[in-house]
Amino acid sequence: MCLNCSLVESSTRIVVLVIPTYSGTDIVIYSDYTTIRCLYLKSEDLSKQETSEQIERIERDLEKLKMTVYKGETTEDIDLSRRERTILDYIRKHPGVSKQGLVDGLDGQYSRVPIYNSIRLLERNQMIVIMRDKSNSQVHKLFVKDDSLLLTLIRDLDNFEENYLLLLRKVQKSGSNESTMLIASFTIYQHLLGMYLIHTLQTWPRQTDDPIMLKRLYTTLFSRLSKIHLEIYKIHYERGEYSSAKDLVWQDMIRKSFLIHYEIRFLYWCCNHIGATKEFENVMDVVWKISYEFFPFSALWKEVNELKNGKEMDKFKDWREFLKLRFPKNHKNPYSR
Repeated sequence: MCLNCSLVESSTRIVVLVIPTYSGTDIVIYSDYTTIRCLYLKSEDLSKQETSEQIERIERDLEKLKMTVYKGETTEDIDLSRRERTILDYIRKHPGVSKQGLVDGLDGQYSRVPIYNSIRLLERNQMIVIMRDKSNSQVHKLFVKDDSLLLTLIRDLDNFEENYLLLLRKVQKSGSNESTMLIASFTIYQHLLGMYLIHTLQTWPRQTDDPIMLKRLYTTLFSRLSKIHLEIYKIHYERGEYSSAKDLVWQDMIRKSFLIHYEIRFLYWCCNHIGATKEFENVMDVVWKISYEFFPFSALWKEVNELKNGKEMDKFKDWREFLKLRFPKNHKNPYSR
């Protein structure tokens, strides 16, 4: 039976407990999947040096466990941990600092083993460079890799998130030209999303062919954007009351984001000729399922509504109904066949 168990470190996968007992101290490292280690330390049997060595060994095991548990998901972590940020900040302020110099500089914040593991992680993610000292090859100097893709992404998102959320809050509180200012503000965010989509599909794969680095870039981007999405939603609805300005903002976003137009008839025709009809229909079934809710706010709705005089619009729950439409010859549709 233990008394006053204290939590030392915890994550979604790992828990470390220090449990005082009458005879000594149990240090338990526990994982969701299995008990990794249970070490019983008796203060009367071990010297201070021996106790310190045991604890350092446990720290090493814990770091290895973390590396193993997260391996294959997002390369250990989706975003920089507080420790990694602290280490990067220290190296940036002290370029060329040695590994031991870093440990000494962060004395009291983190012990040597976790710092060394973070150094290896940061180097593997191409965020720092380790160079041997010319006069003493045993000394390793640390430098921040300023052209790092991952580091650049994190810095840019940090800067954008902090300032964009402040901007939205000030726009919300201004009270004047609310709808116009909100629409303009959200247009900026839509632009950011579009540009990052291009980076994920074109820019980053050209800059690195390392699949682990690309995965880390993608997971970091989408994880951070999900956090920003939630904050935007909170800001947008924090006042709670109905606002016509809010409706105008979302309708404007839908119009700009709803990119499916009558041209799908031409693409469908092409897919028939290359034997890709089944794939095209399966793709469109999914896309239309998640799009139909916003169809009434789109330019496509306006086109179809004018053609049908507002009648039988419900049948367009099936996107195939668009294929049966015949737009007038003078209709502005360069792909009409």
